[in-house]
Amino acid sequence: MHNEELDLVTTLRAANIFAALGDDVIENVVTQSQVLHFKAGEILFTQGSESAGVYFVISGKFVAQLHQNKELLEVGVINAGELIGEFGALSGHAHALTVQTLEEAKVLLMPITLFKELFLHYASVCVATASPMINRSIHNLQAAKKTVSAEHAFILPADINLPLKIIRQQLGDITARYADALFLAEDEFAQMADDEVQNKIHLLSQNKKFIIYLLNGSRGVFSERVINQANTGYLLIKPVPDKESYNLAIKAVQQHAKLADFRQELIILEENHEGKLLAPWINLADFNLYHKIKLDDVATCKRLSRFLTGRANGLVFGGGSVRAWAHIGAIKAINELKIPIDIVGGVNVGAVIAGLYALGLTHEDMMQRFAAMVEMSKNTLAWYNLTLPTIALFNCKGITLALQKLFGALDIQQLALPYFCTSCNLSTHTVAVHQHGNLFEKIRASIAAPGLFPPMVIDGQLHVDGSLTNSIPIDKLKKILGSHAGSILALALTKFSVDTRQYNFPQVMPFAQGLLYKLGFNRNKYTLPTFGENFLRTVNFGGNFLGNSNLCLADVLVELETADSATLAAVDTTTKEYAQNTLKSGYEKTLKTLTAFYQHHQ
Repeated sequence: MHNEELDLVTTLRAANIFAALGDDVIENVVTQSQVLHFKAGEILFTQGSESAGVYFVISGKFVAQLHQNKELLEVGVINAGELIGEFGALSGHAHALTVQTLEEAKVLLMPITLFKELFLHYASVCVATASPMINRSIHNLQAAKKTVSAEHAFILPADINLPLKIIRQQLGDITARYADALFLAEDEFAQMADDEVQNKIHLLSQNKKFIIYLLNGSRGVFSERVINQANTGYLLIKPVPDKESYNLAIKAVQQHAKLADFRQELIILEENHEGKLLAPWINLADFNLYHKIKLDDVATCKRLSRFLTGRANGLVFGGGSVRAWAHIGAIKAINELKIPIDIVGGVNVGAVIAGLYALGLTHEDMMQRFAAMVEMSKNTLAWYNLTLPTIALFNCKGITLALQKLFGALDIQQLALPYFCTSCNLSTHTVAVHQHGNLFEKIRASIAAPGLFPPMVIDGQLHVDGSLTNSIPIDKLKKILGSHAGSILALALTKFSVDTRQYNFPQVMPFAQGLLYKLGFNRNKYTLPTFGENFLRTVNFGGNFLGNSNLCLADVLVELETADSATLAAVDTTTKEYAQNTLKSGYEKTLKTLTAFYQHHQ
């Protein structure tokens, strides 16, 4: 045995589970097992996945998490010297928990057959395994027993002239397809006494998770009671509503909704008002979300029903520069599989693709517009776009003009789908989540790589690239959706490989030497990283750390296999060949992942 294996034998001998075993048995365990290394935030395995073996923690810490009622509950921490995955190995069932590293860790992966043999033949192994396994199972059961009371929501019209009968029929018929949902209209109880109303609602709502009330705006005892017990209030308006009615409805919601976690959302009833701006006095910042429906468009009504019944599908696009061609390929696969998407968001170039998606464009239109953007912005980092580095090295003219051409003066609230993107607010040291306001402005903020591009000024404050802190903001979408969440699909681009090159250059590089190197001299003497490559790795370091740590929040994760920054340095990313290859790769990987996921969950 070599030194590393001998050290491992010593480590196992000191562990409680192996302490009573002979050296020959421990050495057999070492030779038949595999040592694995994990970075902080990496997933060891996910809830519902098949067991690949039993893990002994050599060093580091792991957290065990349970996905329950659309929440991620922490069951416990697993330290060095403990086992992971023993329950799945012994029972033959899929993993009951998701396990993720809290810090850099090293584990020994033992084959299931080997572990079972130890468990059956050595009482010390059986006893040492049983105690933590029982404790973890108890915590698991306790978490699983947590029940969530029914979600109550009301829809309050801000105008008595709205077509409530048609709305009642459309939403009522769609919602009736969900066994756990109940849609009630206030007019159904108009002729009933208060105690009769209470009894009927009680009987109808048995075993229901979502109860939605359509109010008629009369402000009677029924509506007062409904508003007071609701978790979510939807204000129903026309694109240009009556200001007095709107203000009265807002006042009713704000006055009666006392719950700390109460959500106030907006439903905009569109009737051939495409492209018409909302009245400027409507401040969408007052609302957690807005929804657009057309009564003659069943797809929009179905989308609203998915929000009402906790089935909304969210799509998050990660950052990753021109690799975003893979995102467009992924969208092609999503469209072919006819997966309905109800809300989109992203960061960096993911914010751009999410914006194009939320416009309701066809896949072909998205390809053409993104290609035009790449063409306009391809020289953004060229020497002739250098500027006096008061706030950045480059003026960002090309990409700024490209974004302006893409999105014009559109506001986020004019998009067909709810949308968000993120940026880092340097003035307040917070992550900004943008859900309303000028679309170009917010996307330009989300891509503003600090040092390279000037920050974006929003309300007098400095905003830069949101991927600095999180390369794929799944956690932000989860928070936006709350109890609305059905499935969250995440498309991740920033996958960096280990750079194996051996660098060599002076600690202080004089200007003359650097210039000579750029001109082709001393290439054999020095090995330098490119400025852009080095910068991108630095910028993405922190963002990938947090982005990787919340990947487990996605119901479906597609890690799009694209070239990392080292490879990109040697590739002309502006060519049609690169676009086609990357788009194809994104399409194939997404199609494969989603097909497998939905077959498993049918």
